[in-house]
Amino acid sequence: MRSAKSGVVLAILVVVTAFAAITVFSVTMLVIQSVSRSDAAHKRMKCYYAARAGLTDTAYLCRQQGHWQFGVTLPEKTYIENEVFFSSRQQQADSLVVDTRFVSVEKSRAKRNNIGGIMFYNAVTSVPVKIVRLDLSWASGGRLRKIVIGGKSVWSGRQRSPAYCVIKPVLLSGPAPRSRGFQSVDEGPASLSGQAGREHLSSRNGGVSKRQGENDPGVGSILGKLINSLQFDSDTQGMELSAVFHLSDGSTVERTLYPASDKVLLNLRMEGGIENSPVSCLLSAEYDLISGSLSRAQEVNDAL
Repeated sequence: MRSAKSGVVLAILVVVTAFAAITVFSVTMLVIQSVSRSDAAHKRMKCYYAARAGLTDTAYLCRQQGHWQFGVTLPEKTYIENEVFFSSRQQQADSLVVDTRFVSVEKSRAKRNNIGGIMFYNAVTSVPVKIVRLDLSWASGGRLRKIVIGGKSVWSGRQRSPAYCVIKPVLLSGPAPRSRGFQSVDEGPASLSGQAGREHLSSRNGGVSKRQGENDPGVGSILGKLINSLQFDSDTQGMELSAVFHLSDGSTVERTLYPASDKVLLNLRMEGGIENSPVSCLLSAEYDLISGSLSRAQEVNDAL
């Protein structure tokens, strides 16, 4: 009898001991996980603010002396606190700047189906930017017939909106050593405003004009190209036209081509990270080359 009672007591003791051990283990694991999550959240916050600091620092570099400097080298890795750093993560599409301030429809009644005067640039790095496809969308009727860039036809056909155009590749080299870049709209030749802008866009070589000397944002380079003509088979007056530029690295950027915009936007992508840590944060923002303002900073999930 006593032996049976001893066995029951022993069994209860084993169960209680096991339950206590499991409880202690569970509590310990919860504490560890909580601390780990807290540490990861703290690191992620550090990465976020590092990326924000990188965007602000880059915007400052981009706006030296009151105007955009072509050829600014974006930071590869800059430490701001012990092992915390920010680093540029530009794709080709991020370096592509589209300037529609002087876009126009041909004045001739017979040629009102042509939209032209759109400039685009490789604004940041010395790495070539290659455009391989243009997706054009417009609300009105009519078909796209031809695309002329740099004085050369890069696509022809007959497509309604949306038109997915695999074009002859358009290559933009890195910035010219002598380039000085954009100033504000009212600051003279370098702004490509008024008659200076019209002369710039009438350049015979279809790229950046060489008539304005060092004030031109692409002297002696193929930094910039001109969309001479987007030809449609119907009147384009009042048309709203947008485009998605596809680059050879698979990146894309969407811009409104018509009507004109007083903004010239550059995408900036900045990663904040911690050395030897898998935690990071990638932010993108739009920088207006004309006003010098930074906007639409947001986190992006894709990484290079």
